Amino acid sequence: MPEEQGRRRNRGQQQQARANIELRCQPPQAAAGEFSVEVEAIATEGPQALSGRNLQFFVGSVAFSGPEQTDDNGRCRKKITGPIPSSREVRIEVQVVGQATRRDITIKIPADPAAAGRTDKLNVRYTLRDDGNYMVAVLVADDKGKEKSGVPVTFVADGEVNTIATNANGIAARGCEPGKVKILTPGFEANDFDLEKPPRRWNRPEPESGWERFQTNNNCRLMWAWLAVGALLLVNLAFLGIGPEPDSGLSEIRQKYYNFYFHDQYAVDKEIHWAKNAWTVSMDFLRSLSWKLWWILFVVAIVVYTPIALRDEVAKSFKLTWRAIQERKLDQDLPDVPPQTTGAETTPRTEPPRRGEGRHGEYWIFVREFFSALVAEIAAKGIRR
Repeated sequence: MPEEQGRRRNRGQQQQARANIELRCQPPQAAAGEFSVEVEAIATEGPQALSGRNLQFFVGSVAFSGPEQTDDNGRCRKKITGPIPSSREVRIEVQVVGQATRRDITIKIPADPAAAGRTDKLNVRYTLRDDGNYMVAVLVADDKGKEKSGVPVTFVADGEVNTIATNANGIAARGCEPGKVKILTPGFEANDFDLEKPPRRWNRPEPESGWERFQTNNNCRLMWAWLAVGALLLVNLAFLGIGPEPDSGLSEIRQKYYNFYFHDQYAVDKEIHWAKNAWTVSMDFLRSLSWKLWWILFVVAIVVYTPIALRDEVAKSFKLTWRAIQERKLDQDLPDVPPQTTGAETTPRTEPPRRGEGRHGEYWIFVREFFSALVAEIAAKGIRR
């Protein structure tokens, strides 16, 4: 019993002496689309101050620079800066290096008076490269459409955080692997999007032989299947026809009298022209078999295999169309150049809505862009994949 009480007493002392962190923040400041705040962390262990301990500061879940060491009073200060998020809330976390002890605080960023009335524009575009990765480009322009240089753009992708300033053309670009990408730009809302993995046969080397191409290329097999369907259709129409050969149209009694008069045989045509009748039966059987084979080939090649062979083209066309629709919406947000006016007053002219505008306009634009992209993709690639 005394030993058990001693162990409990020791555990209680250890729990009381567990490290603790207290956070204090100065009022945050906002300027030029960025925030700055000074954070003070106080590390204690029971009644004792933790001196010489390394504390790591985090903004959200991303480490901010390197760790800071506490002084003799267990205190350390850190000035934290970064782009203002769209929510205008920033979560700052401090953790003792090598321990699970941590403490976080959420601060509210005040409005930037200098940014009031600003109408800068941000445009994000990405392109799939030959190596299967993407090139993500960010264009920053002012309200007059003039590119802005020197604007810091933060890319959060591939498990890394990189800040790149826009060049003289107002563009900041970075190569990114497929996956989640987040772009933070001062004064703009955060851009979150997914870069999808390219098709499994993306940028595959060209087959050397025709047989290898037939074995590995869906479009090549589809082309030969369409040619087979077309060739068999032409053969059936040109040589076999679409139905059995017509008979004489005479009844059996008339056939017998006709044959008795001309051939001195009182019998129907089947009994006299047996060779011709055998040929007719053979052609009817061949015609029926050939048309059944054509229908089977048509269903397998056209109805079933065509969607399978063109699945990559359809998927890529859908992505390109969706991206074009999004870029169209971004372009509509860009400011229009005001028309030049003279001294005379002009009456505004009301134009009727164009096709593609109105209730079903977006659906019509999507269908039109999708089929245009699909036809262009098939025509550009040919039988290559």
